[in-house]
This record gives sequence, structure tokens and C-alpha cells, in this order.
Amino acid sequence: MRYMTFMKHLSMFETTTEEVEDGLNDEKMERLFDELKAVFSKYNVTLSHWEAAPFPMAKLSMTRCEECSQLMINRDKNPTKFGPSDHFEDSDSLCLDGGTNNGRELCEECLPTSHRWGHFS
Repeated sequence: MRYMTFMKHLSMFETTTEEVEDGLNDEKMERLFDELKAVFSKYNVTLSHWEAAPFPMAKLSMTRCEECSQLMINRDKNPTKFGPSDHFEDSDSLCLDGGTNNGRELCEECLPTSHRWGHFS
């Protein structure tokens, strides 16, 4: 019996407005894609699809949790999160919900459960 293994990889990195506007971000992504294809091919893995898009951190109220450094969107400041047009299907696993508690920006895992966006602590 033969099997087909599907693999999903999610990653993120920070860039700047200048890199995005000058096309340097796109160039970096193309080089990364070419290198990944070469590495994957060594293991007979086909990199069949990739996509990347810069998300404006300040506009989305995206920041790092002050407790655990997880990337999050402060839903107290941005209740719609990504909005309908620029949302990747898997963005929620890379960028958690969060909010402000006692002056600190915390992700949903570090917020107290009494907070609207706190679910796990």
C-alpha cells in the first residue's frame, strides 16, 4: 500500500515598510522559496504551494505578549482581528487573540479567564 503524506509549515518574520515598498521583502521570499525547494528535493518532497503577505502590525494592533512573547492581536483595540480580505486560513495559529489587562498586553493564554479574551489561564 502506498501513502501520500501532506505536510504543512507555518512561519513568520518581521520586516519593515521600506523593505515592503522597495520590493526587498518579495526578493527575500523568492530566495527563501528557492532554498526551501532545494532542501525539500533532497528528501523527495515537493513544495507545491506557498504564499506570503505582510501584515501591518500597528494597524492591526499586532504585538508580542508581554508574558510569553507569543505574537498576538490586541482584540480590545482591534475587535475584527484580520478582517475578511487579508486573512490567511492558518493565521489564528500563528497570531493569537489577546487584550489589555492591568496595563499589560497579554495573549489569550496569559490573560486571566475573567478577561473577555482570556481562555486558558
